Amino acid sequence: MSLHRVRTLIVALALTICAGVLLPPVAAGASTGFEPRVTHLNGIALGDSYSAGVGAGTSTGGCGRTDQSWAEKAFRSNAYMARSLYLPGDFTQAACGGATISSVTATQLSSITKAHDVATITVGGNDIGFAPRVVACMVGTCPPKSLGIQLESGSWFELRSKLTELYIQIRSRMAQWGHLYVMTYPVFFGVDTQTCAGFTTAEQAAANAMVTKLDDVIVNAVADANRRLGGFFELVHIVDWRPNPALRIRNGYTVPVGAPGSGTKFDTFVDRDFGVCNTKGNVPTVSAATWHPTAQGYFRAAGRFFTALRFNQPPAIA
Repeated sequence: MSLHRVRTLIVALALTICAGVLLPPVAAGASTGFEPRVTHLNGIALGDSYSAGVGAGTSTGGCGRTDQSWAEKAFRSNAYMARSLYLPGDFTQAACGGATISSVTATQLSSITKAHDVATITVGGNDIGFAPRVVACMVGTCPPKSLGIQLESGSWFELRSKLTELYIQIRSRMAQWGHLYVMTYPVFFGVDTQTCAGFTTAEQAAANAMVTKLDDVIVNAVADANRRLGGFFELVHIVDWRPNPALRIRNGYTVPVGAPGSGTKFDTFVDRDFGVCNTKGNVPTVSAATWHPTAQGYFRAAGRFFTALRFNQPPAIA
């Protein structure tokens, strides 16, 4: 059980005890004036194309936004929200395809207000040039840099620091007890023994290892942000799009000879259930045509977000 969950249970128990000890008995049928009520949450989606819903549905505007994004799917669903004693309030879609950490800071943070109880974000993929690496492998033989896990500029630690600062800035603009939900990126491939969508096994392994490394940095940045923010409750949460952590392959990818950092080992995942070319016949999370999530992929991510929201967002009492 997480420390956050333990704290929540302790506070709930304390409130229950206090209510039983301090409040006088109420006559049958009388109103206490303290009944739980279903409240509305106001939300905002920030980040890049994976938050904008690119790849599924018809896009509007210049950012590739669709109504299929994982945050919007969960936030606009009465069925989802009501199960956690909430109903959807106002929702703002501020995410934009191609966004980086710096562009989110410059163009999206101004959309956050103190009325926002929930914010969501996926960002970081464009900062490491992930799309060009994938495209380079798709149209021909992967260049050495695409098989390495090193960044072309900066370092993984610098990326972690920038993400941490961004998460803290987002939290500072939200409602006092607003919660930020940070989504990782999905693992692309579902096989590791055969060619898939024009990618060799080595190219698939490199792509999956790169996503795994990026997601690990995001997870660590969330932890750093919570440490920096302090407080009794964590208000920044990770929503992991990857397979079950038990399926992580330790040191599963070795950078090949000729690539930057050759011989270095990295952890990786293979999404055998929902990756591209999975052998179970499932619709992949990511489309091999767009290298963005399918409608089903966004739907699965929405489910994970809702689960995190239901676990972390305390029901309001009026």
